[in-house]
Amino acid sequence: MIQEINLACMSGQGSVQAMELLSKAYFIRHGYFVKSQVFPGPRARSAPVVCYIKISDSPINSISANYHPSEVLVFWDGLFRVVANDAHGIVSDAIGRLQSGLFVVNTPLPPEDVDIPFAFSGTIATVDADRIVTKYLRRDPPPVGTALVGAYAAVTGKLPLALLEGLMRERFPGNNGQRNAEAMQEAFETVKVERGYRSRSSKTVPETDPIDPQSLPEYSPIEKGTMRGYTQGGANILRAKIPVCDDNRCLCKGVCLSEAMCPDNTGFIARWTTADGQKRQGYRIDVDYCRGCGTCAEICPYGAIGRVPEREVLATNPTYEGITVAPFWKRGD
Repeated sequence: MIQEINLACMSGQGSVQAMELLSKAYFIRHGYFVKSQVFPGPRARSAPVVCYIKISDSPINSISANYHPSEVLVFWDGLFRVVANDAHGIVSDAIGRLQSGLFVVNTPLPPEDVDIPFAFSGTIATVDADRIVTKYLRRDPPPVGTALVGAYAAVTGKLPLALLEGLMRERFPGNNGQRNAEAMQEAFETVKVERGYRSRSSKTVPETDPIDPQSLPEYSPIEKGTMRGYTQGGANILRAKIPVCDDNRCLCKGVCLSEAMCPDNTGFIARWTTADGQKRQGYRIDVDYCRGCGTCAEICPYGAIGRVPEREVLATNPTYEGITVAPFWKRGD
């Protein structure tokens, strides 16, 4: 018996912690042999990370990536867009290999509304891990691995919740462990499941040769000029909220601190003249490359910049009007 589990996330979402937790629990509960591997190792925030877990009732020799997963945990539903646009080969392979089995997805959507962009039939479970973990840990972005493990335990029935909570408290003694355990329990109780799910797409992920993650570089810098944008399935952007400016409160003259401190150089002041001759300005972002870190909102001296959940924006303002403008407007009058 060999069982393979893939965990796909963005750096900072807690996949390594979840991998360790699942590996220990399978060993303690069932006495199985377990091996795990992380690609690509330490990387900057907002870079993709894939964790592989192999579980067997006999010794495991291979440490290559999993090519026959039965379960995949997706820590951010935006990674399905990465797969749809083939924006990151390792992520596409780790997720798209699952033709049948179980998906556990961090999303506020019900299972039937998740659009898997390749051929899949099986079980899909969704849990709003962002909301749950933010509630208990108050971290942004939230390390959602804890909640996804709780949801996984509920759907599969393979690992007792009490065992997982105990391992979590052991890993993080005190208050932190208790809050993580509470997040895990809420995810266990609120996960939504649809069995017999069938995706609308017939696309399949091409077969590739097995990859030994240890042979791959730990870090490869990504230049903005070569990376794909957010709307094209960029594999380096993780955001739940985007900055929105109240132009009436945008009062900086000459130098904008938020523009100067934007770590990705994607925020800028747009200046223009209205039809009646009035000078106006407001803070805008390049929506394709803003990672939603919130630095601009934190340091704006006039409180002109706030952060809005992107799902709400897309529901009412899909063209991002008033939020983004073409960069050549940056210095326009």
